[in-house]
Amino acid sequence: MKKVKVFIPFSSTLNTGDASILLSTINSIKKTFNNNCEIIVASYQAKIANKHYPEVNYMDFKSSIKDKIFKKGKTRIPRNYFILFYQHIFGCFPKFLLRDFENQLLNNIKKADIIIAPGGGYLTDSYYMQFNLALFNYIISFKKKLYFYAQSIGPFWKKTTFKFLKPIFLKANFIIMRDNESIQHLKKLLGKIPSNCEVTADAAFGFCDINKKEKIETKKIGISVRDWDFSNIKKSHKKSIGNYKNNLKKICEFLIEEYNYYITFISTCQGEKEYKDDSILALEIKGMVYEKYKKNITVNREFHRPEELIEIFREFDFFIGTRMHSIIFNFLNLTPCLGIVYEFKTKQLFNRISLGKYTFDMHSENYNLFKSKIKNIIKNRYKIIQKLETEIPKLQELSKKSIEFIKNDYFKSN
Repeated sequence: MKKVKVFIPFSSTLNTGDASILLSTINSIKKTFNNNCEIIVASYQAKIANKHYPEVNYMDFKSSIKDKIFKKGKTRIPRNYFILFYQHIFGCFPKFLLRDFENQLLNNIKKADIIIAPGGGYLTDSYYMQFNLALFNYIISFKKKLYFYAQSIGPFWKKTTFKFLKPIFLKANFIIMRDNESIQHLKKLLGKIPSNCEVTADAAFGFCDINKKEKIETKKIGISVRDWDFSNIKKSHKKSIGNYKNNLKKICEFLIEEYNYYITFISTCQGEKEYKDDSILALEIKGMVYEKYKKNITVNREFHRPEELIEIFREFDFFIGTRMHSIIFNFLNLTPCLGIVYEFKTKQLFNRISLGKYTFDMHSENYNLFKSKIKNIIKNRYKIIQKLETEIPKLQELSKKSIEFIKNDYFKSN
């Protein structure tokens, strides 16, 4: 029996949250096909990521002068728009504009039996999607099996997105989403809810078993932060990020003064100079805190694999999370969390487990509301743990179903 060739055309594995999605997806694929498969993963950061994840079969490519030319948005964005329209008109890519990485992408697409767009939240007009839209259309043109795996989808407001993404979704083999709001964004885009879609849960919930060890108070808490400056923010970035930093500065002082907590800033994006480093913002917030409280605050700046982060998170009484996967990792430890919301995906996650009241708008000026929600978590910590004991296994089971949709669709025609 010949091996099934599976190609995952992009993955940011220097983001530990995305790495947990990728590793969980790879494990599910191998289990489904009884290891009778070849899985290739494409990543711009493959050279560095391979150091942390040697078990992943990354696509080979070499850097060239075009990488430097098209690295910055001033050249990359107009190039990607040109590529999108060129591919739409001629059905192929303009080779003279492609980086070696992108040429290798196209070669692997031609050889693949299955192409999986991995889980995440990149299908939104908050980002520039033009190259990916061209790539998906190319995949469809070759009649390859294309699966969108445990995505958050939308929102969409750009005319080019409505023009080019709609036929891609209609022709894709399956669209798997990780939250209910994505269904509404899909309906707005397509004018209907198609039959080739389902809602499951984030693939990271299937990364490892839930830790049901008794939760003993440690007087330690964790906080993950991130900067956020995209076009769907109505307020000015300077004002909104200022609110965010000030709220976290004051909550650190409050938690140390009132409860004598020890606070660790730690994120799923840190420790690699080639990727975003949330610890830079964490250090800035710690620097804002009154001197007498700083001895209770640590900024962890190291890179950690998902299983390492989950282990570190086990010592926290509760967690204040901006990065969604830092929250998911804590939920796998049945640790209560307050979710700081910058995109709908975080709010949707908490709503699904009936803990929506434990979220807070990233850009809000209302510190008193922020503090009251934290006090509520401290007061109701054990009740929240009981809720998580009931709800997180449900999301874990839903997460495991994602691969079943691919399996059933693939084998019904093979």
